[in-house]
Amino acid sequence: MKLDLKNMSREEKIQYLEMLEEKERRSKERLGKYRPNEGQVQVHASTKKIRLVVSGNGAGKTTLGVHEAMWAATGFNPISHEHLAVPRRVVVVLDKPDKVQDKWVPEIKKWFDISKWDLRKNGKPYINQMVGPNGSEIRFMFHEQDELSFESIEVDDVLCDEPPPRKIYIALLRGMRNVDRQARVLIIGTPITGSWLRKELYEPWAEGQRPDVDCFRFSTSVNSANLPPDYVEWFGAQLSEKERAIRIEGQFFDLDGLA
Repeated sequence: MKLDLKNMSREEKIQYLEMLEEKERRSKERLGKYRPNEGQVQVHASTKKIRLVVSGNGAGKTTLGVHEAMWAATGFNPISHEHLAVPRRVVVVLDKPDKVQDKWVPEIKKWFDISKWDLRKNGKPYINQMVGPNGSEIRFMFHEQDELSFESIEVDDVLCDEPPPRKIYIALLRGMRNVDRQARVLIIGTPITGSWLRKELYEPWAEGQRPDVDCFRFSTSVNSANLPPDYVEWFGAQLSEKERAIRIEGQFFDLDGLA
């Protein structure tokens, strides 16, 4: 039924607005309240141009990434208290399109009210673009896409959920050249691939050679409060010693001859 606002009385319009406000309030109350774990909060607090997070499975990486993407798009990080110029173009790089519908959009809806966002498929079978009320854009891109897709865009924030191929990383760095923006990169993942990240970011950072980089490594146990009881111990018992080092502790896969 179409609402006839023109012919409504003043009292009816006030009641209608109050109803809308109450609906929005209840919608916000249903959202989760994010309490970052000790690993997540360190990442959120960093303002370095490039941040790399390597951690065990189940350490809260996607939740971390979702908040970073949405905070960038809205222009404010409540942990670092940093304000960013908006509108912004945020590119989220995933290994495959299934993750948009299966992980990212549900996780965004868990924590944020996106009722006023425009979710677009642009002819694809999955959402590949979200446009916010302030004009900011979150664009989803994937490892399988042609290299030229990454070369042809300008971007303010790059967020990679799982280590990307190096050529994608370099192509997106090329596009971070807007003089009016504080361009940022965040790469999160369990380091079962991406040895170039260790060689080009993690080890140079550890040796004090990359002042523009912050690296973080934490184990699955940092997120134990949000996992089933005894999950870390149970999952770890299924793994070899080397697998535990990677999947629980966040060690790189190619250390100790584990290429």
